[in-house]
Amino acid sequence: MSSPARPPSDPPVALPPAGRAALRAGVVGNRIDNVHVFLPLTALAPVIARLAGPAAATGTGAVIVIAMLLGRPVGGLVLGPVSGRLGRTRTTRPAIGGTASCALLIGCMPTHRVLGAGAIVLVLVLRFLGGDPAGHGVVGPGSPRSHAV
Repeated sequence: MSSPARPPSDPPVALPPAGRAALRAGVVGNRIDNVHVFLPLTALAPVIARLAGPAAATGTGAVIVIAMLLGRPVGGLVLGPVSGRLGRTRTTRPAIGGTASCALLIGCMPTHRVLGAGAIVLVLVLRFLGGDPAGHGVVGPGSPRSHAV
């Protein structure tokens, strides 16, 4: 038995330069976002006991990632409309700076010997705040300005 004949498909449509740039930026942004989500978990895992103390639970790393993930919708609600009004490029640069600043502060964080339980609380707060600027694009892609591409 032979397979039914398939109609010829339409040739692919080439994206305009602005569309290619948007696609490229989206792919790069997605990769950076994946690093932002998962690298802290793998980087903090070996030092959690030193940072949070020997009594730190094994799930502390997961809680740190969850804190960042909870900050993202807040960033989408707060910064998404700003991103829609001012444009993604103008809001992405400060958002990356805010996220990087939070990561730098986490890297400079004193251990539990200095701050006690406050060390892990500060890491959680900084991850939440670091997730907030990262979420600026959550609402942004639905804005009218993004449909101009």
